[in-house]
Amino acid sequence: MKTFIKWVGSKRQTAKTIETLIGPIHGTYYEPFVGGGSVLLRLLPSQAVVNDTNRVLTIAYECFLNDELYSAMLEKLVEFEAKHGEEFYYKTRAVFNQTNFIDNNSKPDVAATFIYLNKASYNGVYRINRYGEYNVPFGHADTLKVIDKNTCDKIHQYMMANKITVLNCDFESVVKDAKEGDVVYFDPPYDVFDGQPMYHHYSSTIFTKDDQVRLKNVVQQLTDKNVRVIVSNSNTEFIKELYKDFKFYNVSVMRVVANKNKFKGRVTELLIDNEK
Repeated sequence: MKTFIKWVGSKRQTAKTIETLIGPIHGTYYEPFVGGGSVLLRLLPSQAVVNDTNRVLTIAYECFLNDELYSAMLEKLVEFEAKHGEEFYYKTRAVFNQTNFIDNNSKPDVAATFIYLNKASYNGVYRINRYGEYNVPFGHADTLKVIDKNTCDKIHQYMMANKITVLNCDFESVVKDAKEGDVVYFDPPYDVFDGQPMYHHYSSTIFTKDDQVRLKNVVQQLTDKNVRVIVSNSNTEFIKELYKDFKFYNVSVMRVVANKNKFKGRVTELLIDNEK
């Protein structure tokens, strides 16, 4: 199943490999860094807990979990599609960046604004600066299809028909109740190579090396509880040393969004597996 947004670091290219590694899911599926949802929508688990620290993203997922919210979000997206243009884009971006935007607007309006900006921005990038402001320029498309209604309807139907919980909290809290028979897939902000900038596209905070260590400690705790865990990360020496007691799988992916050309193109990433 396709996703409803374009997301930097999407796992569309590796979702099939992740599915093969995980196999059948008999318990609850946890995804603490759900992002665009490529893996979730590949696996289609009947019971899942998904999370992201990006609040506007989780509001969008919440709209797919409710008929009334979903219908209102689609209506707003139709309106945005009709008004699309460069001037409208920058006006919408300014509204999105207002203090208390989330508190002062309905969930459908927040979700639709987020989705519209994602579709209309340059290269479909979601990026905010250290002040929490969305700063991606206009994508210069004269006409724009904001809604893929067929895809959105399928996502809505899947989420309504199954037991899906959406959270907005720290990754440790998400998996605290995971038990034997459950599956956890972590797709954190990646570790960076020397000379590569530390990105914070998704939130105003940076996922540091200390956070990477904290994540590894959570993976070990889950492993001790016989919870199946898969982790995606970059192929850096730091990550390989951190997870040296786990299985590694190299996966080749194409990356087209990066600040420097040497970090674009085909790169090798890691899938880390705690299966014995």
